[in-house]
Amino acid sequence: MRRQSSLLHVLVVALLLGLLAGCSGARGHKGAAVQFDPAKVPTPYHTLVDIEFVKPLVFEAMMNQNPSTGAMIIDARPKQPRYDKGHIPTAVSLPGSQFDKMAAEVLP
Repeated sequence: MRRQSSLLHVLVVALLLGLLAGCSGARGHKGAAVQFDPAKVPTPYHTLVDIEFVKPLVFEAMMNQNPSTGAMIIDARPKQPRYDKGHIPTAVSLPGSQFDKMAAEVLP
């Protein structure tokens, strides 16, 4: 009986140590920088750009009240509440879940 109790204690301690060791590792992926080659993008509607590319387009559109014909800013977040709460001026709401259905209406 005493031997079984000792064995049970050893197993419990080993299990707890295993759980602690598994939980003490890295905390997951924090979003590493992704190298992006625009030449490999299949269509022009999937080009990812940085804020420095977007700023002049937004400024021009706001000053002229006429969006640039060279670029369209698409906000793919759900319309409510995210797009309605705040978005880049001149951005068009095109939720990712409805992209295929609405693309013909919105995209040039």
